[in-house]
Amino acid sequence: MQKNFSIEEFETLNKNLSARLNEFKGRQSLLNEQIDGTNNKLVELVHNREIFTKEVEVLTVVQEMTRNKIKEGFENMVSYALKSVFNQDYKFVLSFDKRGNLSELDFNILAPERTEAGDPLDSSGGGVLDVAALALRIALLELSKPKIPGFICLDESFKHVSSVYLANCSKFLTNINKKIARQIILVTHQNNFIEGADNVIDLNEIKEK
Repeated sequence: MQKNFSIEEFETLNKNLSARLNEFKGRQSLLNEQIDGTNNKLVELVHNREIFTKEVEVLTVVQEMTRNKIKEGFENMVSYALKSVFNQDYKFVLSFDKRGNLSELDFNILAPERTEAGDPLDSSGGGVLDVAALALRIALLELSKPKIPGFICLDESFKHVSSVYLANCSKFLTNINKKIARQIILVTHQNNFIEGADNVIDLNEIKEK
């Protein structure tokens, strides 16, 4: 049975519907604001992602360049030392590896009699390891940023080097001293180094006094 509404009831119903309509409009407006805010945030995130991606690319290139420069510096210094002392085509090879999240460095030496670079411990005959260790120390001082100042103090650094090559060791120290402009203080009993030194302090003479 159809119900007849009075004018007052229609007015009340109309007010209720208008109130609900205004409520939904308010919710719609809020949702639109949230959507606009989310879209703006999304645009910002996309923009930031592009910037961060470019920054990562730049940092990766810089890291690679820095690593190559360090690699070249160490390899050149140690190879130069080995060739200077032994008059043979030794080559020092530095390689970067990763084990999990940790970076690792591998030191290898390519000896004249080998076709592949190997562990320096396997090339220790004739004092190769002594020369390589000294050259690595010098390279570390020279390549550190900021550069580590000061002199180099050595104590019988060539004690395992064959006497045949000691004169070359002395020449190497003289040449490297000129290249890096660092004072080198050497404790030694070998005449080859004493004869090539700029200044000599004889501890035996000091004891006698």
